[in-house]
Amino acid sequence: MSDSSEQRDPSVADPAADHMADPVANPAPTTDTGGVTLTVPAGAARFVTWSPPGHFYSPVPDLVEITDDAERLFVARESLEGIDLRVAVQLENFRELARLAREAPIPASPTATTRYGTDNLNYGVGDASMLQSMLRRLRPRRYLEVGSGWSTALALDTSLNFLDGSMSVTAIEPYPELLMNCLRSGDPVEVLARRVQEVPLARFCELEANDVLFIDSSHVLKTASDVHYLFTSVLPVLATGVYVHVHDMFWPFEYLRHWIEEGRAWNECYLVHAFLLYNDTYQIELFNHYLGQCHREIIETELPAMLENTGGALWLKRAR
Repeated sequence: MSDSSEQRDPSVADPAADHMADPVANPAPTTDTGGVTLTVPAGAARFVTWSPPGHFYSPVPDLVEITDDAERLFVARESLEGIDLRVAVQLENFRELARLAREAPIPASPTATTRYGTDNLNYGVGDASMLQSMLRRLRPRRYLEVGSGWSTALALDTSLNFLDGSMSVTAIEPYPELLMNCLRSGDPVEVLARRVQEVPLARFCELEANDVLFIDSSHVLKTASDVHYLFTSVLPVLATGVYVHVHDMFWPFEYLRHWIEEGRAWNECYLVHAFLLYNDTYQIELFNHYLGQCHREIIETELPAMLENTGGALWLKRAR
């Protein structure tokens, strides 16, 4: 795009921006996101002064453009060019996973032997049913989770109650407050309270066929982000046969309109769309929201409880 704006030269220092970023002159504000209070980093203000939200140089979208393009963005689709949905495989997988889910309904609240309950605001019945069933089906030796909380509790419940505790559970979570509230004292979970970018690639190379890498990230691709590290460094080194779960994926790789309008400038969906284009290395095994949008009848038939919230899980498998 041609530079027709009156933006300052990025190579020239801007004292005003530096003053705005000064943590003493302007204490860093805080924000409450999902029950976790985060501090806005010092220096963040310069990214707003360089290109304000909605500007064509900013990753934050322009709501006027979104309104203008709504018919293109939020239209129902059966398919997308370059994306192999493997519909027959998805439907077969869903039937088997739904059968397992019917055998072991997940309670609404934690019990004496379970930590997870579907009655929570973060990880609902659709995603939970498929996760529990997928783990029961795959029987992985290792479950490595990036972004943890209620899903960790469910994974541990599944390991202890269905897999004889044979599945190791590792949670990589830099903000572990919710996670620790979901677990119980002495639970066999390895918690790495750090950014995934600080976890060596060798740890991911330990995953073998049928092991699971569960990703519930910041959902934001930017310089040095978790999403950047996961998709450009981690996924390329995984072994053949490893399953990858990506959370908050919506069909047709577009975020819910009301999420965008309330201010979520997430972009992981678009990266995953691009990642899967003409990709025969990673194949789709199950896409919850796609099934809910395009094959709702199979959910109505096989697992009607999931209609309450089909969820946003995308399950991939490294095929070669």
